[in-house]
Amino acid sequence: MWFRLTSIVLSLIVVSIGCSNETSVRERDERVIGDVYSDDLLSDNFFMEDRECQLTGIAQTPTSIVTRSMQFGSLTEIKQVNPGFNVARVLTAPGIAETTYGTRLARTCLDVGNDATCQGKKIIASSSPLSLCRDEASYSRQSVEGIAVTSAAHVVTAYNFYQSIPGSKKDLPLISLNILPIDMDEAVDGEKRAIKTDNLSYFSDFGGKPLIAIYPKSRSAALQGKWNGFYLWEVPWAVIHEFGHHVMSVHQPAPQASSSSLHDPSTLSTIPTSSRRIVRESDVVDAVSEGFADLFAHFATGAKPGQLAGVDCVASKRDPSSKFFANMEAKLLSREVLQQFFLADGTSSGTTDCNQPRYNEPHTMGASIAYSVNALFEAAAIGVSQDEFIRLQFKGEQLLKWANEIGKIRAQGTGTLNFPILITPTIKNIRDGQYLPTETFCQKVGELFSGIKSQLGVEDTCPEFKAQ
Repeated sequence: MWFRLTSIVLSLIVVSIGCSNETSVRERDERVIGDVYSDDLLSDNFFMEDRECQLTGIAQTPTSIVTRSMQFGSLTEIKQVNPGFNVARVLTAPGIAETTYGTRLARTCLDVGNDATCQGKKIIASSSPLSLCRDEASYSRQSVEGIAVTSAAHVVTAYNFYQSIPGSKKDLPLISLNILPIDMDEAVDGEKRAIKTDNLSYFSDFGGKPLIAIYPKSRSAALQGKWNGFYLWEVPWAVIHEFGHHVMSVHQPAPQASSSSLHDPSTLSTIPTSSRRIVRESDVVDAVSEGFADLFAHFATGAKPGQLAGVDCVASKRDPSSKFFANMEAKLLSREVLQQFFLADGTSSGTTDCNQPRYNEPHTMGASIAYSVNALFEAAAIGVSQDEFIRLQFKGEQLLKWANEIGKIRAQGTGTLNFPILITPTIKNIRDGQYLPTETFCQKVGELFSGIKSQLGVEDTCPEFKAQ
């Protein structure tokens, strides 16, 4: 829903949920003070509800929790038995090593909004451990504790699904969950500033540990009516998507993708040189990573169509079960779509609407990859079983096999990391497993991956794919 791969001083990889990756920028007003996250840039006054609990350290592991879930266009409050939360010292849970809050990062910029003019980030305030002190963990939606409980519950869902998949790593590293970090850019003269908002991010290495950050909602998003009536951390798919990045990172540890640019004569031949942008291997890896995380979140939440309804910038755009973007362009890896990936503009209509596809950024390409791979998995799964749970497990297993194969390719360090190279392994896994009749397999792959079908290495099975 909102992800872009970027690097900062404190992390090796940052994967953000991308739906709105802009920062909020306004003139100086109110600062974040004490335990109250009050700022003119934020949508609400976020706060610590049980301040004395955090000061005294007298924690209580709850017997039940209350969370919020935005799915199928409706926000639901859910009371459930404690799913494994423990707060002996700090809130932990299945998949979570610690939950923290109070992180404050800052950097100065000559021109706020232009990263090239900014100095390195500094830690203004370190994270503090977050505890709970209620037998029933029911908190206000704008409270640090309430945000933590809901976010953590979604991580537990992701972790439990992952551990249920054949081929999962039982020793999967646990993540840290960081609630409402204040990540600020400030002009040298102090008159203008920006706070990172409207996002969730995964850091593969934040101070030596994997971390998911839950950023606050901005006032500008609220004024624009985005995510009206709910917050991004209340969308299970959004939090679980970030955990999907963690899964891929663990299953395919590899060096950073090369910064060398890609040149595909067949793709670029009809694109005027003046309209092209520089595309690097890392851009392709980013798009595949987004597609993988979209699929993981889709499977972990039951693979139900329409669950992202009502979520701005995502809805049908990032739903792997939806064949079309909002403008009714098909999510297929066609030659036309791949050409747009190399365009400086990358849109078919020139729109800046976040609900419309922008093929030169990783989330749109990732969405096309996710739809195409999901459609192939779904066709194969039907031949495996009529049982919905077994089919879901099958698709999860194929997803992990794909990550493992990508890891092997990247570890070799040879060849170009383009879309055919990274997508071929999962297509061959379906073929070699004989989950589909040959004719059906070739028809599906030819339809879903028409722009790269001649480069997938399955011409012996589908001779019609041979380049003419």
